[in-house]
Amino acid sequence: MNRSNSDNGLSLEEELHQHYSADRLEDLFHLYLKKFLNAHPVLLKDWNLNYKEFEGLSIRKKEIVRLFAIICSDKELFLSWFGDLPFLPSKILESIVWEGRQLLSDLNKRTKGNIFDSLEESPDLNAIRQDYCLFIVIRIPFKFPDKKPLVYFDIPTSLRRKLKQHLPFPKGYDLKPLKSPEQTEYTYADRGRILESLPIALEFIRQGKLQCNKSGSPHKRSLNRLNQMTNLSEFFPDRSETGLKAMRTRMVAELLLVKSEFEKTDDLPGLIKSLFLQLSESDGSFYLRFMEGIKGWYHASGQLKQDFHTGYLQLLRQLPIDKWISISQLARYALVRDMDLCPVNDQAYQHLFHSGEWSGWGNTRNPIYPDEYANVITLPLLKSAFYLFAAMGLTDIMYQSPDTAKPAESRHYSDFCGLRYVKLNELGAFVAGKTDEYLSYTRTQPPTKMYLDEHRLILSLDSGNPGLEMKLEQIADRIGKNRFRFDFSSFFSDCSHSGDVENKLAIFHETIREDLPSIWRQFLDEVEQRTTAFRKTDDYVIVKIDHNNRDLIELIENDHEIRNWILLIEDYHIAIPKMNLERLKQRLINFGYLFS
Repeated sequence: MNRSNSDNGLSLEEELHQHYSADRLEDLFHLYLKKFLNAHPVLLKDWNLNYKEFEGLSIRKKEIVRLFAIICSDKELFLSWFGDLPFLPSKILESIVWEGRQLLSDLNKRTKGNIFDSLEESPDLNAIRQDYCLFIVIRIPFKFPDKKPLVYFDIPTSLRRKLKQHLPFPKGYDLKPLKSPEQTEYTYADRGRILESLPIALEFIRQGKLQCNKSGSPHKRSLNRLNQMTNLSEFFPDRSETGLKAMRTRMVAELLLVKSEFEKTDDLPGLIKSLFLQLSESDGSFYLRFMEGIKGWYHASGQLKQDFHTGYLQLLRQLPIDKWISISQLARYALVRDMDLCPVNDQAYQHLFHSGEWSGWGNTRNPIYPDEYANVITLPLLKSAFYLFAAMGLTDIMYQSPDTAKPAESRHYSDFCGLRYVKLNELGAFVAGKTDEYLSYTRTQPPTKMYLDEHRLILSLDSGNPGLEMKLEQIADRIGKNRFRFDFSSFFSDCSHSGDVENKLAIFHETIREDLPSIWRQFLDEVEQRTTAFRKTDDYVIVKIDHNNRDLIELIENDHEIRNWILLIEDYHIAIPKMNLERLKQRLINFGYLFS
């Protein structure tokens, strides 16, 4: 069977040819391919290989690439070849296949110096032993002279994908529910209460009460007010630090601000689902606003990966319902499945930094290099995403308090570093698309009753209801804890035209659905009458006469026809009915005046 034109083989050949040098491939052939070829003559027959091309000391690059691609494209062939590889190169190949490129300095430590022929502390790359010709060497130089280049072992992307189909899946990279997670300082479970707070938060935003700074982040005072109105329970109720005190309220507010307008709906679980779907279609910069310990995101926008954050929602879908999973399991799960959760590419180090010690003219800027991305950026961002899920009631979480007492150069880079375990709940399962509906929500408080005074325009509530109170504050004056007074002044405040009054009437009828006593019906009738007491008219043209033109003024005062066609107004103004306009123009022309 002739399989030399396999699509997979060709695409793999092209990438192997691009990434491996001729010298490296020759080493690969003589060390690892030649013996295998001699032991498997079926390769020559099934793939139409010419054995003469592989004789001699110098083999053409094209032929070695083709042979290597053939072996790697066939699972049975590859596993047979892989089993003959030396122990260390085979283990490094496995780690690269499942975890991506590997830092050479780390590999050298793990292999106890086996990578290099030289025993020097910083050996030259030319000293890499021939045994490791299987890997391509990636070198990332830096513009900063005090930072040595980063050097990695890697393999081409298409080769990685192909070998993932052949190698057995490694242990420890699945999501295995924990029977009894280790005890943490905090455990948070919303239990559907977000669905009571959400309408209040939405009304708060609709009324423009959530004030933001120039960057679009909510002001602390607005967040405190929002928390009081919604009664959102915080992640760190006993901490006074600014970043921790209102962390959950801020995350809820930030997510709601992603949507510019909200249609009124009773399907609040569906609304939350739509918010996260909209977020998954954005550029991912939303999550970066929570990484305040790292500076330079704006300048690194050119290095930002546009879809890194889509993996967060994918991970949420993979969680088992009502089972604890460790955050480290989630990170490993994403790593071996090619879910690239790193938000930036290798060149972002030129812009990203965290503040170090005080140097006399300010804090030092410590660049964040690519070998630090996983622990300093990727993992904290993953934790922030699951704090956001918890803030919206989708997951329960177990976590430690972040250590804010450490000096800046050694502290963690976000307030989310203490997250340890997450658990998908029923609302989260619905939002993630694992279930078709969410039925578990029940109100924890009875509906609020209204009482309308029959003799005065005073409304009373039998209990506190922040959402209802915010609506009433738009059309009435608060005169007590649960009491509101209506009058024309409160109703017409902030109104500039009749449309504003109509909106307030709509709020009144939407909010107060009780049978209205006569005094209330009379009040609403008078509101409508007073709204239409003044009407604009387009029936007149109003002009001002030059007060220095005494002849024209005398003409207008003494000419009986002109006086019958106009109305005199204060300060030399006259009002002309449009029906008399043409006659007036002609009359004035007869006296030598042009009306234009």
